[in-house]
Amino acid sequence: WASGFELVSSDKRCIVESVFNSTFLDVDGHSSEYLAIPLCFNQVTSTEPRRFVAAVHSTEPVVTRMVEVDVGLLARALVEAAIAKGETKPLNGALHLTLWKDDAGAIVIMENTSLTHHVQVQLDCSESIEMVSSRGAMFSEDVLPPSTCQVLMVLTAKAGSMSHAWGYSIASGLAPAEAHIPPLDPEQPFSQLHTPIPLTAKRREELGSAGPQAGPSLDVQRISAALAATFNQMQQGQGQGPRNGGGAQGDGSGGAQGGAG
Repeated sequence: WASGFELVSSDKRCIVESVFNSTFLDVDGHSSEYLAIPLCFNQVTSTEPRRFVAAVHSTEPVVTRMVEVDVGLLARALVEAAIAKGETKPLNGALHLTLWKDDAGAIVIMENTSLTHHVQVQLDCSESIEMVSSRGAMFSEDVLPPSTCQVLMVLTAKAGSMSHAWGYSIASGLAPAEAHIPPLDPEQPFSQLHTPIPLTAKRREELGSAGPQAGPSLDVQRISAALAATFNQMQQGQGQGPRNGGGAQGDGSGGAQGGAG
């Protein structure tokens, strides 16, 4: 990473109050500091501060301290964990989609390997049931600049839900400049988690660079109707109850993912 950190270990998301991670951490001339990042997404609508207890067990003395980290570092950590644990597949030439699916929901990452073109991506998860979105809406439209990646959305089961399911569909095409719907509000920390970040040199080498390919034409009327419905629902108190029906199938692998709450 640009910050000098690299992913050592990560835990699968699950709907429990605590997690346990057993990892051997080397202390040598190259590695002497480690950063543990706790992330919780099913409380995105809460204004309360996130509180947690971290216990470190070691046969040698260790020094621990609380530090503030930039939201960009949180985004990078989430991207790296999703790439390591999830499934990546190519879409339209320059685009690569990564899905990290688990009992708690799904994390959707998009990477634009084009060196010259902005690419527009529409993500529709409106058929999901008993889920909350890190975007504050189940529909998003983002334009990724060249050679960047973005956390499009984190879907997480609602706290206390007995069952949940999620599904998605994706459309893409070229666009002239970076843009985001819902907008990325600097005053909302979770919103900034979705700011595009540069692809690392290692990741560009892994994926290769590709020229853009025109995706399916974008249905502006459908987009406008979906956004209007989504934001009206948010204003009236989004997520008051489960919807009927299953998840939307996306690119042959979206499906509905369910699990116990």
